[in-house]
Amino acid sequence: MSAQGERINAPERITDAMRRIQEAADRLQLEAQALQFGARAALDVPDGWTWDGSGWAEPSAEEVEVAS
Repeated sequence: MSAQGERINAPERITDAMRRIQEAADRLQLEAQALQFGARAALDVPDGWTWDGSGWAEPSAEEVEVAS
């Protein structure tokens, strides 16, 4: 028993599958970031604008004030 209590280890096939899923998720995240970076540069999106799922939105006056 560990200091944190009991533990049930997952079978290797489960941990291997979870590792592969995490690796795939990490690759997709990197691809999404690269795609967004390229589109942002190609469209000349101003600094501070944020992706909202369908495009970039300018920061609100409150966000600009906090950043200043």
